[in-house]
Amino acid sequence: MITLGKKLLQRGFGNHPLFGTILLLFNMIGVGWFGHLAYQQGNFPPGGSGFPVTTNVFVTTGGSISATGTGAINATTTASPKGATDAGSTTIYLTDPQFNFPGAAQFVCDAGISSGSNIVTTPATDNPFIGNPIRNAAVGDVIWASTAQCGGEDAVFVPAMLIAQGTITSVDSAHQVHVSNNASATCVVLNKDNCTFVWTPNDNGSVQAAWTKAGNACGILVLPAGGIYVATPPINSTSLCNGPAGGNDIGSSITVMGQGPYTTMIITPPVPASWANSMFFDPIGGQRRSFHDFGVASFAPAPAVLSGKTGFSMSFYGEFYNVSFLNWYPCDAIACSNIFIPLQATGVGNAPVYVHDNICLNSGGSSGCIFGSNGVVMTHNAIQNTSGDMGIGSTTGGANYTTENSLVLAGAQGAGQFGSGGGGTSYSTNDLFTCAGPRATSLGCVTVNAPQSVYFKNVTIGQAPATNGPALWITSGSIVSVEGERSNIIWGTANGGSGGIVLYNPGGTVTLRNTTLTCGGTCTAINNSGTILFKEGNIISGGAIVNTGVIQVIQGEGGYIGACTGVVTSATTVALYGLGETTTTTCATAVSSGGQVMTKPGTVYVLYATATAGNQATSAVTVYKNGVAQTMTCSLNGVATCTDGVVAHWVTYIAGDILAVAATAGAADTLANVKGTIVAE
Repeated sequence: MITLGKKLLQRGFGNHPLFGTILLLFNMIGVGWFGHLAYQQGNFPPGGSGFPVTTNVFVTTGGSISATGTGAINATTTASPKGATDAGSTTIYLTDPQFNFPGAAQFVCDAGISSGSNIVTTPATDNPFIGNPIRNAAVGDVIWASTAQCGGEDAVFVPAMLIAQGTITSVDSAHQVHVSNNASATCVVLNKDNCTFVWTPNDNGSVQAAWTKAGNACGILVLPAGGIYVATPPINSTSLCNGPAGGNDIGSSITVMGQGPYTTMIITPPVPASWANSMFFDPIGGQRRSFHDFGVASFAPAPAVLSGKTGFSMSFYGEFYNVSFLNWYPCDAIACSNIFIPLQATGVGNAPVYVHDNICLNSGGSSGCIFGSNGVVMTHNAIQNTSGDMGIGSTTGGANYTTENSLVLAGAQGAGQFGSGGGGTSYSTNDLFTCAGPRATSLGCVTVNAPQSVYFKNVTIGQAPATNGPALWITSGSIVSVEGERSNIIWGTANGGSGGIVLYNPGGTVTLRNTTLTCGGTCTAINNSGTILFKEGNIISGGAIVNTGVIQVIQGEGGYIGACTGVVTSATTVALYGLGETTTTTCATAVSSGGQVMTKPGTVYVLYATATAGNQATSAVTVYKNGVAQTMTCSLNGVATCTDGVVAHWVTYIAGDILAVAATAGAADTLANVKGTIVAE
């Protein structure tokens, strides 16, 4: 083959009809060698290397290249190198002539749209309708317009339709068309954005036909660069690929790939005629899938036909990556009940689904742009400006892993919902969750629903809403751990909210370690009616601790514990063993200057006390520093527990200070078996 190539070049056969085929074979064998050969013949300039090794050169019938190697390939059509033209291939190209792909869908961001008018204009700086380098607009092209922002910014959370789906009725000039429907309002262009107009040749079934062929071949569907209009989700119910013989060990896979997340853009209509199945529907239940390197957009809010529907569905061993959802049927739960999930991924422990390096802007509804459950690995995804950013559910025994995701500027349903699909365990590492703006409600920015166990490591959760929703909400029956080198949970009033909670724990079990809780306004740092365990390294920056549940520490790490047994003598104050008393455990030793010596500076954030009896207003438990009673105290007047976490009562200390806790019995009290816990970090 190498010798033949040399002879063809030497004898001037560069324009022979067979040379394109031979060139293709050279490309497959080693284009780098062929380029080197051409250079030896003097056909490339110094420093050049001919065709790079990765170049794919396809020449259809009638194509040619000059014998000297300096001419351009002049083929007029580009068919699949294999696949449609070669039944032996499993790589299918949408642009193959047999599928009659009608051309690219296009859109502009700054169209001129006036209320009551059916004229649409575009600026001279945009691609024209006539003389367009991609494809000229034509009468009959499908159109619609909305207030969507092309970049998916936060200014327009859910776009409003300006021109209902219709068609182009006349192409008037390079920058003006008439359409079949009048505009419902005048659009105001902001920063060359905010007024999106879409025009596209009508879907003639090309994507469906190509997907059918790819599915039947158990192969790859390759989507070209540019916009691709898809009227309804392509499905394949005739695939002969291998299916699961049992369990989840499936021996076949089908791939859909584009040329890049913004280079290839699938565009779906504002109101699809139907949506019975997800995009590129799986013909065999649980079959492996790989979707990557394309974008998806509608530039329109979710219609009723999509309520409860799913855009893409992934199952065992599937991989979904480098995909961008841009204004794909967003729905704010405050104003819309048509809940659409762009991507749902479900695996199992020994057959996980991998979802990574995707971008989702203004897409989907309250269940999240991405909803994963029971064996999903989600890493390096960026989701923002959605009603609910991410939902994680799991059946009992299932585990999910989320790492280094950026889930920000979420709306009514928060940035993260864990456990919305059932029990199980989730591990979140280095994830960022933030919720802000007037769309936020009283729901948590991150909510953990029972029965779910979630282990956060180095997490950042931020909430600055216009309402009083908590940053982290842990429902009754949930188990949560927040730890790492440093985790941050923040609540602020930047958008006018008040009365919020940094950490809300109505009945769950929470462990905090190396966690900073920040209250940036009038709020509560912790509202606990469950169980909360403080380990070492926690910092509370503003905001009281309210407790009607149980507070625990590990002695010498997150704080200190003291106790005494028996009855406290009426009208006396006694030190607790471990926090002022060192010799006896009975409630008999008067408080003095003894206690725990602090080895570093810090703050006592909360005092929590219990007793088996205590029925006087003067019965109380108090924190002492260097033998002096502090303002941190709580009453055991007829109750079994009490807490003082008021900010004004916090006790600061330095290394060498001595902390103690003492119990005081009233004049005719039966105070007994007192236990005191202080959170000292």
